[in-house]
Amino acid sequence: MNIAFIILAIICAYLIGSFPSGYIASRVRKGIDIREVGSRNMGAMNVFYKVGFVAGILVLAVDIGKGAAAVALA
Repeated sequence: MNIAFIILAIICAYLIGSFPSGYIASRVRKGIDIREVGSRNMGAMNVFYKVGFVAGILVLAVDIGKGAAAVALA
């Protein structure tokens, strides 16, 4: 039972971390593929530079939340 819970937690943490918040924010706000512009990174700084302040802060907050959720799950 304990091993099954650990495996489920690992899978859920992976799925939480794989949510592409930078890609979604840039696609919704400007209609661009953030992987094709700037540093070609989906991180908050590239979104901040290429999409705008609000989208960059939103991506940063979502990424922090994703990390906190994965740690809380573990």
